[in-house]
Amino acid sequence: ETIQKLYRDNTREESFINRCVLLTDIALEMHRKSNKEKSYSPITNTDLDYQDSPFHFLKDLSPQLVFVKQQKGRKSYFLLEIFDSALKGRTIKRRIREYVDFLLSGDWENKISNNLPALLCIFPDLHTLISLKRFTRTLLEENDAENLDISFTTLEEAKRSGVIETEVWEKV
Repeated sequence: ETIQKLYRDNTREESFINRCVLLTDIALEMHRKSNKEKSYSPITNTDLDYQDSPFHFLKDLSPQLVFVKQQKGRKSYFLLEIFDSALKGRTIKRRIREYVDFLLSGDWENKISNNLPALLCIFPDLHTLISLKRFTRTLLEENDAENLDISFTTLEEAKRSGVIETEVWEKV
């Protein structure tokens, strides 16, 4: 009902609607792929507004989706960012830099666990992905942070194969 309301709202930009639909598809994919051996728990950036949320400290960073994968008693964390074609390269670079600074800040370890989250970035096209992969690799080398888990994919690939499958993601 909420998604249909947003979809009919003609004041919303097409990119916003598409991002909401993609996030819904991702949440549904997680629900379908959850079973007794592994489960996925999506947390949207709207959920970060609640003070009692363990991820409230991410409100300023505001990832579009945080999700937890639990398998065999072990939790893995993921931050997902979707970059649409309306964004300029400089804006995307600044955003990636914010994520790297956050991951190096120690805030995650102090609030959640020593198990740093993986950053998953979805780009509108292959050209943007390649360009920003180079930028991110250089940024990680400059910050001596090659151990951070950052992966990229294209919007087309994420829609076709989903985001849970590891074959979709290219590590930086």
